[in-house]
Amino acid sequence: MRQERQSALSAPVSDSKTLQISEEWKFQTNNATCNIISTSEGALAHITAQADSQLFMTIDIDPSIFHKGPTELKFKIKANEVTKTGHFIVKVEGNGSPLYLYEMRNDPVSGTHDWRTVSVSVPRLSKATNAIVGYLMFSSGEVWLGDVQLLQDKTEAESNTSYDKLKEYALSLIKDHYILRDTIDITEFEQFADDAFMGVQNDDQADAALTALFSKLNHRHLIILNRAESFAHGESRQQKSELSLVGNKTALISLPKKFGSEAARQAEFTRTDTLIEKYSENGVQSWIIDLRDQPGGNLVPLFNLTRQFFSDQQLYSTQLVDGSEEFFWLKNGSVEAGNRASMERSLARKDNSTVHDPVSKARVILLISDDTGSAPEMLAQAFSDRENTILIGSETAGLMSSNHTFEFTNGTTIALPIGQSTSIRGELVYKVQPDINTKPDEALNVALKYLEDNRL
Repeated sequence: MRQERQSALSAPVSDSKTLQISEEWKFQTNNATCNIISTSEGALAHITAQADSQLFMTIDIDPSIFHKGPTELKFKIKANEVTKTGHFIVKVEGNGSPLYLYEMRNDPVSGTHDWRTVSVSVPRLSKATNAIVGYLMFSSGEVWLGDVQLLQDKTEAESNTSYDKLKEYALSLIKDHYILRDTIDITEFEQFADDAFMGVQNDDQADAALTALFSKLNHRHLIILNRAESFAHGESRQQKSELSLVGNKTALISLPKKFGSEAARQAEFTRTDTLIEKYSENGVQSWIIDLRDQPGGNLVPLFNLTRQFFSDQQLYSTQLVDGSEEFFWLKNGSVEAGNRASMERSLARKDNSTVHDPVSKARVILLISDDTGSAPEMLAQAFSDRENTILIGSETAGLMSSNHTFEFTNGTTIALPIGQSTSIRGELVYKVQPDINTKPDEALNVALKYLEDNRL
């Protein structure tokens, strides 16, 4: 259900430049009621949610605000009998890629408390193309939001990037999002950050300081790209699925290592589906999917490219840094994502849709190696839970975490681990083990020998 009501949010005059907001609150709710009320305390959003409620409420903000300089967002919040938690969200993107994300994870809304003021510092984001502030809740109770203010210091807005702000933003990402944050001494880390940023006067020095700071986290799946690497990363990687016959009624599939625009992805999904169906109609009964040279990528497109090999079912799940879970599942040929309740409702729903899945029960051999990491590794885990599937090669890289990508104002980009992988049985998974252990460069021959010895 979506309701829209008009609200004007304004801030008092102060020494800083006050940015007026006049936008629409947008509500997307399940078992919740929402309304806008005006009181002496300002324009407020009031939410009343029943048990197992899902609520996401947003205000769109002009992204050019963040082009000018560091911005402070302040608001008031009050709660009554919130059974679980809720999060106020600030999200800024640049052409679809996340630049800044604040989710109030260190100080979530829960229980009952009177009005309190929350302040969020957002660094200058010169590439921002869209931005929202909002509220997310998966529980029952009442929440009031009010007096939303965007404040910008005139002198900071007119100056160059504040490198202290870069440091503060980097530390906030680690405190709020890093999945292994409990394993680090944050006081020691803050001292290291002070030392790393001492004397920083330009973007190149800031890039080196950020690289040193995040490298200290010592997580194998933490990816740091400086500006030159960000520009060149992945330009020559394979962009289409490759299918070929390699034996008696056997096809070999090599998946893309890079994906283009959304339109290009959809076209590739359709092309791969058509090829798989064509090979199946021409007598292919066994499939070898090669993930040995797949170091990383985007999880959902990889699931979409292999969706014909699964029935409607759970594919994968992750445990996020705040203790919540995200699930991926297949329904009528489409990969969906959400919480457990959403997945269970989706899979239980009966409809008249039919999807042609000629290979959902077919025999599959998956080739893996210690270079198989990240999203391809998660795909391997999903296949390991599938019936009639054999994994051949060596154990995978151990990079099975969910990442968010963050871009700093000086052009440095990081992919920060924010969730740990779990199997469909809810077990934490770090590496995928093969059923037949062999050297990766011998895995294809071992697979063909296995199929010859175990003909259908």
